[in-house]
Amino acid sequence: MLMVELNDMRILKELSNATNEISKGELIQLDAINNINISLEDLLQISYFKTGRLFEAAARSGALLANGELSYIKNSTNFSKNLGILFQIKDDLLDYEIKSSSGKPNFQDIKEKKITYPFYFAYKNANKVQKKLLKSFLKKDVIDNNELHSLISELGGIKSTYELAMNYFHLAEKSAHGIKIKTVRDEMLNLLSNSINRDK
Repeated sequence: MLMVELNDMRILKELSNATNEISKGELIQLDAINNINISLEDLLQISYFKTGRLFEAAARSGALLANGELSYIKNSTNFSKNLGILFQIKDDLLDYEIKSSSGKPNFQDIKEKKITYPFYFAYKNANKVQKKLLKSFLKKDVIDNNELHSLISELGGIKSTYELAMNYFHLAEKSAHGIKIKTVRDEMLNLLSNSINRDK
């Protein structure tokens, strides 16, 4: 109702597009179930449509409402998009922790047969025997968390996922530094630090 009252077609269009694309992300995520051949591009699309697109739309709408200049709109939008992707990658990392304070069950994604970043990178680095073992975890109802964590770590799944998260951290950081308003820039950088360092 508020968006209609504002009568700003730019914002209505942004929110409409975001709604459609978030729905598209749900369909891509369904394709990730039991799909060991899923690509990194598809996983990144899931992260973008699931969280990044929502953050992006909120930031762009806010910047438009504030009548921000073009560089402000661009940097705040890019920051939020990359922050959202980072947030989702970090979620996947937290799911593969042995001890977690996240409040949700560990290894829930693999129990739901979802292929996420740690599993993707580990499977990519695995030999035939290791790939067979990884596949077996997708068929189990009860999983040995320690065994799975050790294998994913040994194959570089955790490290590669963290490196990917840091890539998006730096992309978001670059956009934040493009914001001229110090209070806004500092808040963005603080939010970014909290996102990469969070334990839940």
